Amino acid sequence: MEDWEGEWWLNTKSANVRAIMKTRIALAKSKGCDAIDPDNVDAYNNVNGLGLTKNDAIDYLKFLATEAHAAGMAIGVSLVLILNST
Repeated sequence: MEDWEGEWWLNTKSANVRAIMKTRIALAKSKGCDAIDPDNVDAYNNVNGLGLTKNDAIDYLKFLATEAHAAGMAIGVSLVLILNST
């Protein structure tokens, strides 16, 4: 990620990434969290090297929302305005 040394974009279309996130959501639930708040889901708006698009971001956020809700948790999304404006 440009300007963020040591951070990299993940391929959010990857089944492995999604399986890891599903496990992390379950971990958050087990620790008493009542919501998740995804960040850095705007790879489509940056040079990401993975070909990720706005539609990929929307699909990933829908996946996260489905998993969070299935765990009885809420989801907050701080980049909704960016998704709606591009």
